[in-house]
Amino acid sequence: REKAEAKNRYIPREPAGKDGPGLMAVDIIILIFIAVTISAAIVFLGARQMVSLSKRLVVILAVPIFAVFAVCALLRIDNVVVSDALVLLVAVMGGCLIGHLLTHEVSIITFGMVVSIVDFFSFSNGLTAALMEAASSDPMILRCLMIHIPYESNVIGLVGISDLYIVGCFYFALKKLGYSEIASVLTPLSGILIALAVGLTVGGIYGIPFITAPVIVFLLYKSRGWRNQTGTGTLSTKEESQLQ
Repeated sequence: REKAEAKNRYIPREPAGKDGPGLMAVDIIILIFIAVTISAAIVFLGARQMVSLSKRLVVILAVPIFAVFAVCALLRIDNVVVSDALVLLVAVMGGCLIGHLLTHEVSIITFGMVVSIVDFFSFSNGLTAALMEAASSDPMILRCLMIHIPYESNVIGLVGISDLYIVGCFYFALKKLGYSEIASVLTPLSGILIALAVGLTVGGIYGIPFITAPVIVFLLYKSRGWRNQTGTGTLSTKEESQLQ
């Protein structure tokens, strides 16, 4: 309950009535979905530019970005534009760094399952839970860890940096393995939008399992289709890309 209250304090709602808490205003819901979609699109575009770069060059570009992010977090920069830009940059660079390590469909699925389990326990009774509880008394704690947008006199927290990081990671890995642009975008995007819808309904939810699920289902589906045609159980990146 405390985590939900910490999450909801960012989101303006209609006045409460006799039946309980007020519902979120429709215009706020639309604004949130648009903003999250745009944020994911920026991560996709950023990761797309990085696909052709070597891992060494990605590391060279990532180090100063991570350093600036850390400094701004320590200084508690109270500027939505700056904090949001840094969150997006870190999500792109971090996603690309991990994406370089995911060189096979099996590694993507394994990685997705592991981070989903970690996110579940972190949200339930771990680091995420502690941060959300602390944010109930000090909202600035989450300023550099989430995408925010100003709305009237409120600041609306939309999506966490870890969720965008995982979105970028999956997009980068799928593109590196030769999957189509549509598949690389829509699978993680559908997951983050489903997580958002559920989170708005229940007052906050772990997002990574929802992001991971469509990616795993997609890869298993493609793997099954490939095996049906070849009679084998090993995926070849080159041959798989020819099925796109």
